[in-house]
Amino acid sequence: MIRNALGVLSFLLLTPLSQAQTVIYQTNFNTSAGWSASGAGCWSVDDQPSLGGTIYHSAPFSLNCNQSANGDYSGCGDEYAAGPVLDLSQLGPGARLSFWCKWMTENTCSLTAKKVLVVSQSTGEYHVDLCLTMPGACPTDDWHQHEIPLDSAWGQVQLYFYFATYGGGLTILGGWMVDDLVVDDAGVASAYCTPKINSEGCTPLITSSGSPSYSGAGPAFQVHGQGVLSNHQGLMIWGLNQASTPFGGGTLCVGAPVRRTTVQSSGGGGPPTDCSGGYSFACTPAWLQSKGLLPGANVHVQYWSRDSGFTTPQNVGLTAGLSFTVTN
Repeated sequence: MIRNALGVLSFLLLTPLSQAQTVIYQTNFNTSAGWSASGAGCWSVDDQPSLGGTIYHSAPFSLNCNQSANGDYSGCGDEYAAGPVLDLSQLGPGARLSFWCKWMTENTCSLTAKKVLVVSQSTGEYHVDLCLTMPGACPTDDWHQHEIPLDSAWGQVQLYFYFATYGGGLTILGGWMVDDLVVDDAGVASAYCTPKINSEGCTPLITSSGSPSYSGAGPAFQVHGQGVLSNHQGLMIWGLNQASTPFGGGTLCVGAPVRRTTVQSSGGGGPPTDCSGGYSFACTPAWLQSKGLLPGANVHVQYWSRDSGFTTPQNVGLTAGLSFTVTN
């Protein structure tokens, strides 16, 4: 199994998104939670290998296929990394899987197979069975991004990264590295502002799922804070104005007047403290109505939490901000 299986995953969001998104899953592989490995264990979440330059696209780790002992894939064969089961029915048009990767391998599908698989949980059907080849303009030691169309009608699926070698003399290279993975669509919420890296070195994430409907149409809308410190108190702040105000060593992304939800515990693993904590808040029709948030209202939210690894007044954790518009 992949080492360091610790709680929820997070994905680095430092700049505003170019379009609105509904995100059902994303990770920058701060931990290996939700992922498992087959075979000789060449797939792992870590900062190896020593070969091939930078191991990650976003610090500190990547999901990679190699042997950490010698930094190459000479002992790796027919192996896969299995990700979490995802419900694509939560996504609308424009559903997609995107991720960054690089490889130091034989640049061919005949000597080294690098595949992405999206497999139905109900039938075992391979909805996606894609052998990746290096973009022509991209050298083999550079990070590059892949975007793979998905279909919400597929329902529950599981992600796999599959790696196989078929001989050849270049297996002393650095292998295959994957990072900054997201499954989303062109939905109703978009991230903005800058999160604060917490005292464990993790970048917390704010995401959403469902639809912020005033009448209750569609899946319930929820705001999630992920990759936060385990067993720490936190809450969601919200308002009708954006901001970018220095606060507690980070950035307050919600403008005055700022309102807040009730306090929650992040849960997760430990002790010791790690980045396996998470928060969720349901913006139900009843909640929207009670706050006077009518259809067309633009709402801005952010998760605030305690961070005992910093001294006062820096002892706070802050995600990025998230904006959404209330629908009918």
